[in-house]
Amino acid sequence: MLKEQAFVALEERRKDLVENQPCPLCGSLNHPYSDEAFIKEHKAENSKLENEIRRLRNLMNALSLVDEKIKDKDKELRDIREKNWLFAICSG
Repeated sequence: MLKEQAFVALEERRKDLVENQPCPLCGSLNHPYSDEAFIKEHKAENSKLENEIRRLRNLMNALSLVDEKIKDKDKELRDIREKNWLFAICSG
């Protein structure tokens, strides 16, 4: 997210870049980040990645719930086995 914030913060400066003229920040003559197509592609890719992160977080939450249910059922099963074992011992 920090990278995205820096990218947005420099957006105004990018508009002032001139091809084959040094960048006032770094002195580079190449300005690949000043291209509007690149910026749109970057934003689109960032949006896709954010959507994927949300999807994966939702999946993690769902898996966490399933894990809790499994733990509950495992405890129920252990309790049943213990009761059956005790019943078998008492029944002789």
